[in-house]
Parts: sequence; structure tokens; C-alpha cells
Amino acid sequence: MLIVALNGPTRGNAISVRNVDKIFERLSTAGGRRVGPHLLRHFAASEHLAAGTTRDELQALLGWSNVTSADPYIHVGEEAKRAAVESLAARLTGSGTR
Repeated sequence: MLIVALNGPTRGNAISVRNVDKIFERLSTAGGRRVGPHLLRHFAASEHLAAGTTRDELQALLGWSNVTSADPYIHVGEEAKRAAVESLAARLTGSGTR
């Protein structure tokens, strides 16, 4: 299996899965935490969702067969919870902008 680099010095060139593994091994050694493709996929999915990407869009981007595959990646932070409550309160009290 080959992976095509989208940017950097090897842009457009295929690199082997073994070379990708070596890159992750170096990252793990440098940072002290195991870094792998799954961790990066998890990070990307979480960031997409936080940025407003819908679950259906995420499903298409990551090639999932079922939209519920997004469930483990959904992390609602305190700020998002607070904003949701404030938005609902504004709607119920009529103090929100229309």
C-alpha cells in the first residue's frame, strides 16, 4: 500500500506505509507519547466536528460506512456546553437576536 504526500518535500510522491510508520515512531520518541495514525485520525475528526463539519460530511471525508462511527470522536467541551445553554436561554427569553 502506498500513501501520497499532499504537501512537503515529497509532494505528490508516493511513500510506503513502512516509511509512514517510521515517521510516527520518530514522533513518539520525540514527544514521549505514542503517536500513530489512529491518534491523528481521532484528532482530525474531533477538530472537524468542533469546527462545524456535520457528521454526514465527516462520514464522507473519513470513509465510514455508518455515520455513528463519529460517536467516539464527539467531545463536547465546557465552553460549547455553556454556549448551548446561553443560546437556548436567549431563545426562550426572547433576548436573542433575530
